Amino acid sequence: MTVILLVEPSATNRRLFSYMLRQEHHNVVVVADGQQALAQLAAVPVDMVITRLHMPAMDGLTLLDRARAHAANADLPFIVFSESGYPEDRQRALDQGANCFLMEPVGSQELRAAIRVAQRRQPGTLQPVHEWSVPMVPLHVTATD
Repeated sequence: MTVILLVEPSATNRRLFSYMLRQEHHNVVVVADGQQALAQLAAVPVDMVITRLHMPAMDGLTLLDRARAHAANADLPFIVFSESGYPEDRQRALDQGANCFLMEPVGSQELRAAIRVAQRRQPGTLQPVHEWSVPMVPLHVTATD
């Protein structure tokens, strides 16, 4: 069973993501910000991190950089998600080593696919994996190969 660290400031979104992840039989450790995430990474072994890109105090990319600075987390899969539709955000996340990027709203199908992608892909060369479209709001799952 995969242990996933979920980093999300919104209590509503924490409940929603936790529900979707538990439905897929993942163990979920939930924190509200990047500082709490770093503390959890030091205390509890996890198999993957799912983090929001834009958060107060420490954004998801700073969390990714700080976590990966420790040898034990060097290959830890990171999924970064954002409500932003800016291609620069997706590119920046992938350039900094995110294994996968999701644009909100995220459904269970997209989350399931992103987890599969992140588990088998290592940071490196950018490669789109799959793209979904929802009217008015495109969803992208992009990973590195």
